[in-house]
This record gives sequence, C-alpha cells and structure tokens, in this order.
Amino acid sequence: MKSGILLAIGTLVALGLADYVRTAAVSRRRVDNMSFMLIETSTWIVVLAIAMLLRGKGFSMSPKLISMPALTGLLGVSGILALMIAIGMEDGSKVVPIGRLSLILTAALSIIILREPLTATKLAGLGFGAFAVVLLSR
Repeated sequence: MKSGILLAIGTLVALGLADYVRTAAVSRRRVDNMSFMLIETSTWIVVLAIAMLLRGKGFSMSPKLISMPALTGLLGVSGILALMIAIGMEDGSKVVPIGRLSLILTAALSIIILREPLTATKLAGLGFGAFAVVLLSR
C-alpha cells in the first residue's frame, strides 16, 4: 500500500478517536468547552514545537502566507467550538457525523476552485458519504 494511503488511514484513526474523546468529554457538559479547547490547543502547540526542534528547522513562512493559517485556525476553532456546543445539546452520534459532512464541502470546493476532476467514482463516494451521515444521525 502507498505511504500516502497509510498516512490517510492513520489520520482516519487518530481523528476518529479524537472526535470520540471530545464527544465523551463534552457530552452532557462534563467539561467546559473553552477549557477543553485551551488544553487541546496547548497540546498542539507543545507537540508541534517539539517536532520543529527535532526536525532541526526553525519557523519559516512567507509573510504573505501568514493570513492563510490564521484564517484556517479561526475557521477551525469556530467549527470545533460549534461542534462542542452542539454535542452538549444533542447526542454526539448525531451531531459529529453532520459536522463531518465538511468533507463534502471540501471536495466540492476542490472541484470548483482547484479544478480537480469530478469522476463518477468521486461523485458516488460523496453521495454515499452523505447518505451514511443521514443514516447515522437518525
């Protein structure tokens, strides 16, 4: 199997487990949303700082590109915070799959803006993914 596919499978497992832990912690208001996100984000910062040190390269980014990760961070925090609030109001098994429909938006924008090819297989995959989310959230 190709390395990229193995990493994608690792991503699936790691993000799936992260969503589960987040849902278990936040559902029925066991923990404060903001406190949870602060510790989660702090962990990201520490792990990334260690990875950068081990890599032997310092921080490097063109000043022109700094707005892109800043926007991504703002959108990501907004989305995760909205998801965490929703988990406190509804069953995680309903709201998490709906929130993860974001993959359909990502795929659609990639096709429209980045001009990635739309194949019958991709279209079927997106349709099945949306259908699975509908079934999971009932």
